[in-house]
Amino acid sequence: LFQQGKLYRQKAISTPANSAPRQSIKGRCQNYIQQKTIDMAKDMLVRHDKSISEIAYSLGYQYPQYFSRAFKRTVGCSPKDYRSQSLLAH
Repeated sequence: LFQQGKLYRQKAISTPANSAPRQSIKGRCQNYIQQKTIDMAKDMLVRHDKSISEIAYSLGYQYPQYFSRAFKRTVGCSPKDYRSQSLLAH
């Protein structure tokens, strides 16, 4: 029993250290995917006449509101404002 307890303690101590790099990689992958998705959204907002909801659905978002929040958090403005600003610039 002592050996088992020692083994469990060692695993318990090493688990958080071992899981941190995985969480970090997972977070980086999620950020990369979200950034690429937002880049695609920017392109679609400028090049297409689709509604913002249609763009959100086509990019795999289940709810357009979540897409708008993610877009605003990443870009700094709403998809609607981004489209308006881009059209004024061209």
